[in-house]
Amino acid sequence: MEVNELPNMYETILNLIPANPFESLTSGEMMQIIVFSLFLGFAIITIGEKAKPLTDVISLCSQAMFKIIDMIIGIIPTECSAS
Repeated sequence: MEVNELPNMYETILNLIPANPFESLTSGEMMQIIVFSLFLGFAIITIGEKAKPLTDVISLCSQAMFKIIDMIIGIIPTECSAS
């Protein structure tokens, strides 16, 4: 069995920040996606009123996703009879 050296604290923190967020999305690097989302959220909050169009788009996309989920739940059978 080969034992690998653990990365130091600096490397660990540096690996949480994605160089390319879209690459992180496609490769499934969840911690990088979460960290990027937090930074984006904080940036939008600190921009304030100028970011209102972006927050409106995000809110609209969220509402659309909830509507899609409601439609999917509406067509799923509520009871399954095991015979």
